[in-house]
Amino acid sequence: MTDPHAAPAPAPAVPPITSATFPVPGAAIRTNDPARLAAIYEFAAHQADAARDLAAWLADYLARTRDRAERTGAMSMVLRDATLWRYRHACDHQDPRGVAADADHYRRPITDDTANFDRLGPSGRKCDGAVWDPVRQVFHGGAVTPAHDVLAHYGTRARQRFDTEAPDAEVLYNEVTLPDGRTVTGNRLARGAAAARIGELLRSRLGERGVHQVETGGDPIYAVTATEEDRIRLRTGAITALTAMAERAEHGDQPAALRAWVQAAYLAYQSPATKKGSDAATRVALVAAGAAALGHAPRLRHDIDLRAYVLGQGEFTTDLLAHQRDSHATVERGRA
Repeated sequence: MTDPHAAPAPAPAVPPITSATFPVPGAAIRTNDPARLAAIYEFAAHQADAARDLAAWLADYLARTRDRAERTGAMSMVLRDATLWRYRHACDHQDPRGVAADADHYRRPITDDTANFDRLGPSGRKCDGAVWDPVRQVFHGGAVTPAHDVLAHYGTRARQRFDTEAPDAEVLYNEVTLPDGRTVTGNRLARGAAAARIGELLRSRLGERGVHQVETGGDPIYAVTATEEDRIRLRTGAITALTAMAERAEHGDQPAALRAWVQAAYLAYQSPATKKGSDAATRVALVAAGAAALGHAPRLRHDIDLRAYVLGQGEFTTDLLAHQRDSHATVERGRA
């Protein structure tokens, strides 16, 4: 029988979390300038610092309580605090990618009236030194960058998904399975006339902020955030999955714990909270929660956000689980 007066067990040591834990997203590398590239790569160190702090707090908390509701609340706080960290970082640091943004956008919630639209496919704006063509409404010229290539790749993947799942549709709705087995509509992909309408909306929205060179030409596809109601369900599912991860890891079922972490990753990316910064905040929260519960820092794909927006839940899950196994095998070979 457990002694009620015994001191709580010490929190487990937090595994190493370094800048290498946060591979720089190819979509963030839209320059070939060495100084700006160095600043972009430096951001990973800031993410690692934030994740270590959150992981240390969470590991201590998980060691002190077995109450599921309290643990669920703790996982929710990790997601919330990662978002708060990203906002504070934006207040104190200029975006090294050269993207002009009001820091308030990093805490401004996404609503049904202010959905996020992420352009997929070739984008001249992502080429270094491109110039604006007002007739075609595109940027052209300049040097190709990783950001251009990554977005072109996912434009192709999105078109392939349309061909397979909705060949005659302009909008592909992404159905997502929650931890309790229910399904909910996540983000959607839009092309053709639906994409053109989004382009006009973006032109109007950004024009009100003084941005008039809005790349809407070139036959893009857009990834569009889910409705507010569905994003609440998806975010709740992500928190539930993270709580399940901790419980399963505690019972020694590492494969099940890892599957729960991967499920949480997909659900978290399907439910971004703020107009800007959700990708970086989600990476920090996922690494912190995983490190605190799994005993090692889980591995991220550099393009994990785009994989979640474009690929279906099944393909995303299979790939990210395989990435964890491949990374673990590499580490074990290094120890041999």
